[in-house]
Amino acid sequence: MPVSPDECRNRQKTPDCPVHSAQKRDSPYEPGTAGRTAGGDPQKRQIRILPLGFHPRSPQFHQRRNLATKIFVNLPVQNLPEAAAFFTSFGFTFGQRFTDRTATCMIVSDDIFVMLLTWEKFKTVAPKSTEVLLALSLESREAVDATARKAVAAGGRTYKEPEDHGFMYGYGFQDLDGHIWELIHMEPSVGHQA
Repeated sequence: MPVSPDECRNRQKTPDCPVHSAQKRDSPYEPGTAGRTAGGDPQKRQIRILPLGFHPRSPQFHQRRNLATKIFVNLPVQNLPEAAAFFTSFGFTFGQRFTDRTATCMIVSDDIFVMLLTWEKFKTVAPKSTEVLLALSLESREAVDATARKAVAAGGRTYKEPEDHGFMYGYGFQDLDGHIWELIHMEPSVGHQA
């Protein structure tokens, strides 16, 4: 059973606390130990990425550590094979685990997936119509432009001109079913400007 933040703070070392149960020198949460496991074996790499502003000894860390960490976006499509071919043409891959004749699982990252569903399947998941704008961050402005060009070449279309806000560059496209995909690059060296 998880330990409350107060118990952990008061006892300093608690068996169920991922931070205080490991020796400080071997903890994957301590500075300088990224890439080592609690056993210290450099052959078995383990990197723990924490939410911004959360130190593992803070109460917020203990309260939030059990939240879901994967995102599955469900999108309806008219033609499943064509939609899969469209996204494959500019680099996305698909997993077989959730794939059948009514759905396929597009892998965006280790923790983000897009379920492309036939309309019939989508209606069983979301009985009324719904829509979102999907935004993906990319490593550079060039990657944003190149991905948008590939999407258009594969049959998608742009819906607006690229936007440069100084700290953020964005360009987007609509896929074969009209879903909007906004591609952005955030400049790490430029502070946020309103």
